[in-house]
Amino acid sequence: MQRTLISAAIAAGFVLAAGQAGAQALTSAQMAAVPAANTLFISGATAPQQTLIDTIETNLCAGTFTRLRSTAGNSARYQGWGCTRSGTQVAIYYTTLGSNWGVQPVLAGGTGRNTPRIDPNACATTAGVSRDNCTVNGITASIPDVGVSDIRPTAFISPNLPSSAQLISEYPELTAGGAPTATYAPVFAAITSPYTGGGAIDAVQGVVFGVAVNNTLGALLQSAQSLTVTPNVRDNRAPSIAKNVVSGILGGTLTAADDIDVALGVDTSGLPGPTRYVVCRRVPTSGTQAWANVYWLRNGSFPDADLTAAPAANTSDWGSLGKDLVYVSNVTGGNVRACMNRATSSGVPAIGIISAENDNNAGAAPSGVANTWSFAKLDGIPMETSTATPPTQATNLTNAKLGTYDNVGEVVLNRRTTLAGVQGSMYTTLRDNLRGAAVCTTGSAVSTGAVQMAGVGSDSTCKTVWSRDGNPFTTGKRK
Repeated sequence: MQRTLISAAIAAGFVLAAGQAGAQALTSAQMAAVPAANTLFISGATAPQQTLIDTIETNLCAGTFTRLRSTAGNSARYQGWGCTRSGTQVAIYYTTLGSNWGVQPVLAGGTGRNTPRIDPNACATTAGVSRDNCTVNGITASIPDVGVSDIRPTAFISPNLPSSAQLISEYPELTAGGAPTATYAPVFAAITSPYTGGGAIDAVQGVVFGVAVNNTLGALLQSAQSLTVTPNVRDNRAPSIAKNVVSGILGGTLTAADDIDVALGVDTSGLPGPTRYVVCRRVPTSGTQAWANVYWLRNGSFPDADLTAAPAANTSDWGSLGKDLVYVSNVTGGNVRACMNRATSSGVPAIGIISAENDNNAGAAPSGVANTWSFAKLDGIPMETSTATPPTQATNLTNAKLGTYDNVGEVVLNRRTTLAGVQGSMYTTLRDNLRGAAVCTTGSAVSTGAVQMAGVGSDSTCKTVWSRDGNPFTTGKRK
């Protein structure tokens, strides 16, 4: 494999666009009236969701905005922001249905496809910044200006394509009578078709992915590896899993709990069962899942899911499937967290795939269950090297930046065409602030096109950035 290139960038703080003083939040009615030329519609991935939201709110809207969300919290599928930029009323929409929605609907045929976005007129008029619990049946169709994916569009070929049946199951709000509505049938067809080229692609961030173990499995591994039991960490105190074992579990070559026990060096035979392991994977429309297929299985395919959602907390049997190994397909990273947490509540060991931006030390999860999982080392190598006491989730991702931890993908922004005017200004601000510094130096060496590492603070005197060869199938694969 080729080595991920890590270097350091010359300090350059994020700068707000000129004229942002006096920014104002828009009412829902004002936001609905913003013309298309002043609207930026983004569709796609969930893994970089928090970083992108922070950039929208801080850099596009200068911290003053009205926010619309289909549900409460930053993991809402449908979101929007209304604010002023240089005295101009603008709207930004972000629909997070998975990376595939940021590729084919934006790039297919160079024409774009209608995808859903939230409708400001369908939102509750609650007080404060947020208009939460906007009605899902109020979504409206638009062609995305920008798509975001966790991996370059060239990865969206078989097996990283969902079936129409899977899309219907995952997005019932876009269907009627068991089929996509007339509005969304064309985009369903586009998403199930391989990417063949077109459009423009801008790399913006390196994104670190991890293997998560819930506290039930983590405690077993820590005991077997003679580690101090410290749940909810992802640094050098975390337990380790061999990469080939992860590939076997995720890829379905280790299909029995007894075999997994032997591979991990633990014993789950005393669990009440019948389920002794849960695998919390993502859905086929997810860039996280596409990256997992590339990295862990050399673009092979994961086993079919047994469940499309985790059971309620404290259940003793995952669906009464009578299986000791159960695969759960999750629409979002938040659903993976819930899957891990609910497995812990049930006393069932679980393993999951999730990006490092997901905070496993943040208290209550979206499901209302406390976060009860940790990132594991891979072949003894953690994402980072902090040994803070008391246990905290470190944010430096040291080993990922150095390339010794190589489960690192690439977030990209996809466009049909060059965006001009207000749209172009908003896009440039979004892209540049996601990237960080465009030029980095190490001693006398200069590298251009470097990008920010997602989830890593940028307020140091020298930004740490990341760059990768553009072909995902020749870089970053497991050893």
